[in-house]
Amino acid sequence: MLEVGTPAPSMRFRDADGNIYTNAEFADTALVVAFYPNAFTGGCERELREFNELYDEFRKAGAEVLGSSVDTQFAQGAFAAQMELKFKLVSDWPRYRTSTAFEVYPPERGWDDRVTYVIDREGIIRFALHDENDMTRHARESLEAVRAL
Repeated sequence: MLEVGTPAPSMRFRDADGNIYTNAEFADTALVVAFYPNAFTGGCERELREFNELYDEFRKAGAEVLGSSVDTQFAQGAFAAQMELKFKLVSDWPRYRTSTAFEVYPPERGWDDRVTYVIDREGIIRFALHDENDMTRHARESLEAVRAL
């Protein structure tokens, strides 16, 4: 996991519609990136449901939210549609360069750790949380971090 206070690494994600998201797309807003292990799993559904419930609060506080896992962008699109998410689920499949740069992808295991980062408008990581057990902490605590920016 990356340290708070360090610059966020370069990211390149793709969504189910083929749109590409990089650091440049978020230069004028705070960004919450929620890495999670796998789409269509109970724990990840609980975590993303909490982000979805708080999404309007994130937007009011000046932040955008992205969710990412090891799944393809097409699986992410189906998962987001099934859950009726207000925010994008994205992927850096098949090479996992962004997940690796954010130090959340252990290749020997084959899926992302459950880690959430808050990145400020200057591209600095201001909050980082790794918790595999309490799925609701990620949304609540990252919203608090966004409000404190």
